[in-house]
Amino acid sequence: MNNQKNNFIELYKIVTEEAHYFLNEHQKRISFYVSLLTALIGGIVIGFFYSKYWYHYLLLVLGPITLIRISSIAKLGTERMYQRFLEAITVRAKLEHRLGMDLNDQNNKSWLKNEPLITKRHMDSRNNSEYKSSKEWVNGHLNKRENYHGITVKLFDFSTILGWILLIVIILLALFKFCTNLLACLFYT
Repeated sequence: MNNQKNNFIELYKIVTEEAHYFLNEHQKRISFYVSLLTALIGGIVIGFFYSKYWYHYLLLVLGPITLIRISSIAKLGTERMYQRFLEAITVRAKLEHRLGMDLNDQNNKSWLKNEPLITKRHMDSRNNSEYKSSKEWVNGHLNKRENYHGITVKLFDFSTILGWILLIVIILLALFKFCTNLLACLFYT
């Protein structure tokens, strides 16, 4: 039994490192995509100031389209790492249970002895009866808007919306700049 407990402790260390690794990789991907999107937005803004001819605006339209596409790719690219992080959390929770880290001693009133080693908030989020399996728990937490990845998704949703706004603004600027009578340009070609 002692050998099995030692094996669980070693496995617990590995799984904890794995959770940290996947969270770190998730953050690296966020940094990569945010840097890429920021550079693209900067290029679009600079393009506004230097566009003089109609074909400049035509090329400038590619910026927001690329921004929208990169934002959708970023959501998928960061989701996978966060999913792996959540899966590592479920394995860690199972090991914590087998090691007795989540058991309460109801006879003692001291919070030091009465509460599990793992914070109650984490245990409550894992022991939710709404989920029947670790797969359901991962999928349930992967799509929540108020968790760490949810904030990431909101960021990339914002850049998608910004891309659409920039696309519309570029088209309107080009129309107003190169067409003195907008209605005539739109309807009487």
